[in-house]
Amino acid sequence: MQHQAYPFVLNEQETHYKFESIGKRGIFEKAVAFSELRPNVYNLAITLLNTTGLSKVF
Repeated sequence: MQHQAYPFVLNEQETHYKFESIGKRGIFEKAVAFSELRPNVYNLAITLLNTTGLSKVF
């Protein structure tokens, strides 16, 4: 990877990460969430946040 990793905030359970993505179009607050569906099967959600909360889930 040619870029430095973004600083991030991690919750106590290590399942939710928040960070600022910096690019040509500006700075965007994003979040990543992991949740276990069943043993060894996980859901991964990547979200774009705005000032009112969740705006888009990828």
